[in-house]
Amino acid sequence: MILIHSDDEVKCVDASSGKLTETIAHPYLSSCIPKISPINNTMLTADAYFGAALYEPNNGKKIKTFKGFLNHPDAMVKKLNYGSWFQKNIVNHVKFLSALAISSDEKYLALGKTDTSLAVLNLQTGIHLPLLKGHHEKVTALAFHPTKNILVSGDADGELILWDIEKGVIIDQLRGHTHVIFDLSFSGDGKQLISASWDGTVRHFE
Repeated sequence: MILIHSDDEVKCVDASSGKLTETIAHPYLSSCIPKISPINNTMLTADAYFGAALYEPNNGKKIKTFKGFLNHPDAMVKKLNYGSWFQKNIVNHVKFLSALAISSDEKYLALGKTDTSLAVLNLQTGIHLPLLKGHHEKVTALAFHPTKNILVSGDADGELILWDIEKGVIIDQLRGHTHVIFDLSFSGDGKQLISASWDGTVRHFE
């Protein structure tokens, strides 16, 4: 499934046939980039009142709403240094977009926040895991390992951090980019990681 996203709608396209399967209109799509689940049966996006919602991409039906997740006390923005953002020439829509990711088993929902921390919600229990803290700039991209409880996060300064989300500890920190990370992806076997940055480079890590 391929998602084509604009500020007020997302088009769901079947990757094998190239056919449009559904168009979902939503006034809150501009607050975060929609994500498709690894098994292509759900789409995650922002919802009203700073919540998150799951949709069926084939018919646009809303499956579940997580009310107030984006403004949960443990996930609220605490501080934003406007001066540093403007000095880095990061455009407004990148500055304020929330980074979201869902694990391959659809157990965990992760949110990268403007205050540099990460919030992780166990979707099966509804319990928030302890905040993950290690970045020094806003978290702009997230990706889960396909088979392990490992999350990779990228920030506005070009730093990547690998996390063990259940233990709440940093596994590794990767450098190479010089500007904001806007996309991350693991290979199918989880042995390789690809990162894309505002600095105009795509990097390959093993």
